Parts: sequence; structure tokens; C-alpha cells
Amino acid sequence: MSYSSTKRPNVLANALARTVNQLKKQKRNRAGVLALDAPTPPDWWGGDPAFAGLVPKADQEKDMEILINQWPNSAQDGEIDTLTFQWKPSSSSDWQNAQTSIQIPGPLDPSLFPMSLMLNKANFAREGTFDLRYRVAIDAGTVTDSETTQFIIDKTPPNANQSAAAPTFVDPLIDSEGVTNDYLVANGGVSIVIPVYSDQQLGDSVQIFVHNPGSSPTQPNHSGELDGNREILIPATAFAGLLDGVIYVAYRLVDKVGNLGPESLNATTGLFINPLPVEPLAAPTVPRIVDDKILHLRDVALGENLVEIVLYGNWLEGDDVTLDWGTGGAPVTHKMTSAADPIVLNVPYKSVLKPAYGTATTVLPTLVRYTVTRGNKVFASDVATIDVDFFVPGPVNPGRPDPINIDLPRVTVRGTGTSPEDNVLTAGDAELPVEVTFDLYTPIGNGEELLLYWYASGESNKVGTLSPVAGTAGEPYTFTVPWASIKNLPSGTQVPVFYTVGRVGGTGNIESCVPTLVDVSAALPIKLADPEFPDAGVAGDGVTPILNCTSFIGPDQHVVVAIPPNDPLLIGGEDLEFTWQCFIDKNGTEASGTPQVFTKTLTVDEATNGFEMELKPFEDYILPVGRNGSITLKYVSNTTPPMAGNIFFRAAAMDAAGVCEPNARRYGRGRCGC
Repeated sequence: MSYSSTKRPNVLANALARTVNQLKKQKRNRAGVLALDAPTPPDWWGGDPAFAGLVPKADQEKDMEILINQWPNSAQDGEIDTLTFQWKPSSSSDWQNAQTSIQIPGPLDPSLFPMSLMLNKANFAREGTFDLRYRVAIDAGTVTDSETTQFIIDKTPPNANQSAAAPTFVDPLIDSEGVTNDYLVANGGVSIVIPVYSDQQLGDSVQIFVHNPGSSPTQPNHSGELDGNREILIPATAFAGLLDGVIYVAYRLVDKVGNLGPESLNATTGLFINPLPVEPLAAPTVPRIVDDKILHLRDVALGENLVEIVLYGNWLEGDDVTLDWGTGGAPVTHKMTSAADPIVLNVPYKSVLKPAYGTATTVLPTLVRYTVTRGNKVFASDVATIDVDFFVPGPVNPGRPDPINIDLPRVTVRGTGTSPEDNVLTAGDAELPVEVTFDLYTPIGNGEELLLYWYASGESNKVGTLSPVAGTAGEPYTFTVPWASIKNLPSGTQVPVFYTVGRVGGTGNIESCVPTLVDVSAALPIKLADPEFPDAGVAGDGVTPILNCTSFIGPDQHVVVAIPPNDPLLIGGEDLEFTWQCFIDKNGTEASGTPQVFTKTLTVDEATNGFEMELKPFEDYILPVGRNGSITLKYVSNTTPPMAGNIFFRAAAMDAAGVCEPNARRYGRGRCGC
């Protein structure tokens, strides 16, 4: 630009005036060097000098707004000033550029100052005390630094981020008696003391957590700053909504920046807002021993839910019930969750009952009691005395209370026919005695007996007795079982044979060896369910069932036969062959008429639920029995081996007037709905 001679003196005058102004504004740093105003960070703490420069935790995660005053000799038209932030640890002399330089074109409007510039959050990645300045470079090539300001980045929570010790209660009454409603009303809450911790700083505070065991609150019940004694009052409202019983009190240290330490260890006490149980509580009971007043292994084998407790008054959810059984074994614990009455406790055999019985060999009186614990208060029950008898002769059963003892020697079954086999009875063994051999158990004591069972159901089908047990332990012993003892018992390919060991007379506990499964199907056909006659009448003796004139249904005088369920022996799909034979005498020795033979294919439903049949004509199925005869009905399956069911039944085809005739009064009474 060209200026006229008349204007030039004014331009020079203005430039001179600006220079004088700038000289007046110039400042010098402590070393006497010209310096610009220090950058101004945000005022986070309301001007409190104790926390000057301390950057809150939340602000460490975002860019920081820095205010810059206008520097005296700022850029004019066509000029550009370049501003660069620099920082360094306060203990270092090595300044580093904080981020990319900022270009600021002139002329600068004073109304834009102080100018807001953003310092990148990447500069707050590590903790420490840092110096911050900026420098301005002008077009003429000179660079001027500002005064410095400090900021502090603190990322470490109090106590070096370590879990702190548990708080203590100011009032020792809280430790001994717990927190009651009266105490909260009288004191406004509960005061605690935070133990001394490392790196305690002005402005530290705590978050308080009060909760029941098993819950973990995500939000504090109370927050507050620590005083010089590190004491803080937890208000009564912090205890609202908690269950009576054990409560935990913990805290988290928080510094002024907002760094949050881990949760401290718990202080434990009790909370007692509701009425308490009243001692003595009712004694426990063992209902399973009502019959003989003694707890045996068979009682335990029915299930571990042995002990019952009457629901005590003033119970609360969260109460702990602890049962002590005798002097040995672990206690049984139960957490109250509902108002079940009675309270049923599971008492394990191995961890409680067995250790309490110990090495006893007779009835052992055992003291049983329980306590209810709520918080730090304990309420005791009356004591019950339970007679216990767990002794069993022979080797100790590793599976007790299971009545099958795998350490008792098993039996071997052999017929006495021409070609005997182990645990198989052939056709040649039929009608002959059977030998059951086993090694005598060890140790053998006094007053013990051994009972042999064949296809046992409960305590039935006993086929041999050795009482008292005599012989040498480990030596073989043989029972000789008469054929008559087993011939009427069920047959099969897996008939269980075993013995039991117990005291003479059957008192006390009984255990058995593992059953030996014997195939007796070739010697004893497998028995299916016997047929039944649902419309049978009664003979003249008033007792004996009989098919008589009242049993023949409808105008065709058919006979209804019911075959009971045969599951699991039959499953459906088998062919059954039926044979009906009449006899002229009531003892079934003189056959009469032609055998009636027919087949039927069984359905799944018939195998599972049974079925009925109508047998006719009367002339073939009944008339041959005459005035006072009998019949046999046998059915056999086509399975391998075959299975059979049969029945022998008295029958009469006549009354005093002659052959039975259809009677209108009997129409409609039959199963066919005739």
C-alpha cells in the first residue's frame, strides 16, 4: 500500500503509539526475561488453594479448556501468530510440545480474550505434577514463552489402592448387643471409625456399605467426608430394608479427585429390629423312630430328612438353625427361608450320624439339640435323647446305610442233577435239592444269625437259617434247599438269591450280600399272572370260589376271563396260546370234553394293563364239567424261554333243576354289556 505525504506523519504516529502501549504491557518473569501471562486452567475447586491444579478424575478423561490472555504484541493484518502448548514434569527441565501448534491470524480482537483453547486429554495419561506453558512465535521469527502454571494428575486411590482394614464401632455396645431400633432412635445412627491408612490426604471421603450376607450393594448406603478423627456417623436410614440378623459394614475410600479404592474388610454385628425367639425352644424330634424308639440303619436308608423341629415363635428369614447330633460329626445347618412347619433337617449319615455312633456295638443314647442364630445372638433348644443302633455283624459295609454289603461273600447256586452248572438250574435239576454255597464272613461274633432268601420280596421267601452262625470265617458253608421250598416261587432267568446277616432273633440292623442272579427258567417255567374269573360265585361251603349258574353271562352263557397285567415280563407283540380243559370231578383228575385251544397276539396296552376275554360256547367250555366238576386254564407265551400262567377252578354246569339256563334276571350283568 502507498501513502500520500499528507497522511504519512499520522501513520508513523499511530505505529509509535502502539509500540509505547506494548512496552507498557510487557512483563518479565522471575529471571527478568520478558514473558507472557501464564495459561489459566479451569477452577475446579472454587478457588480453594489447598487443591489448586488438582484435576478431577472425570476431567482427566477429556480435553482441558485452557484460557489464554492476549499477548501484548499480537499479530496485525496479514500476520499469523503461532501458539504452542508445552508441558513437563515439575521435577524435569525438559519441556515437550503438548500437541500440534495452533495458528492464530491477526488482527486479534481484544473481545475474544481470554481465548479458550483445548489441551488434549492425551497429556493426562500418567499421574504426577506437571508444569504447563505456551509459547508464541510471530512472523518476525521470535518466540516468547509464557509464565507457567501447574496441574496435578492423581490416578491412585487412597491406601495405595489396597483393601483397607475393617471399620470399628465407636460404641462397644454395638459389638456385644448389635443394632436395635431403640439404639438408632436414641443415637440417630451408628458411628464408626475408619482405621489409619496410607497416604491420607485432605479432602478424602468414604462411601459406606451396610448389607446382609449374600447381598452386594452396588450403591453406598451413605457417603461423607472424614473428620480429623476419621469418624463418621452412619444414619439410621442406612439400616432400613435390611433383614434382622448378621449385617456387614464396609467402606470405600475416595480421594478429592474421585479415585475410588476397593471395598474394605467387613465389620460384623447384628441387627435386631423385630422380636426375638424365646428360650428354651422346643426339642427336636425324629418321627421315623416312633415304632421301636430306636434309630436303625433301615430308618436312615429311607432318606436323610430325619429331624423335625416345630416352627419356633418370632422366626425370621435368614435365621440360622444349627443341629448338634451327639458328640461327634459336623453340625447340620439350615437357613430359614419360609414358614414351613415343621422344619425338616437333613442329617447325613457319613458326616454326622456315623461319627456320632463311633465304635458302639449296642444301643447308644444320643443327645440331640439345636440353636437358632440371629446376628450375634444365639437361642438354644431343649435336649432330646435319641436311642441309636447302627451295629451290624460281619465286615463293615463301605456303602452303609445301603443294606447291601459288597464285602459280604456272594453265593453260588448249583443243582444236584446229572450235569449241574453254576447259577443255572437245568431241567435235570427239577424236583431235586439245590445247593447254595458261600464263604462265611469275617469276623464272626456271638449271637449272630444268617438267613438265606430265594427271590425275596420284603422278608418273604426265606429258604434257609443258620442261627447262631457257626463255623470258621472264610471257610465255605452250604445250604441244601429242598425243591419244595422253591418250586412255587416265581421263575425267571435272573432270580436273585442272597443271605442276610444280623443279630439272632432279627433285632437290630440287617445287611445282605450282593444277590446272585440264577437262571431257573429251564427247571421252573417263568410264571405269568394267573387268570381270574370276575363273575365267579361261591360254593355251598360259603368259601370256595366256583363257576356256577350265576357266573354265565347273557343269552349265550359266556364266561368272562380276566388276565392281569404282565409288565415287565411281557411288553406287547407276543403270541399267547390258551388251553381250557374241563374235568368231571372237582379235584381235576378226570378230563371231560375236548381241550379248547386258541391263540391271541398281545398288544402293548394289554401287557401293561391286562385284558378280559369272553369264552363260549357254553356247550364246549362249561357243559362238560357236569354237576360238580372243575376246569384248568393255562396260557403260554412264545418267548424264549416260554412263560406260563394257569389257574385251577371248580365249576358246575347244573343246578337242582338240571343244566343251567339263561336267566333274564342275569341279562346285562356281564362285562360284554349284553
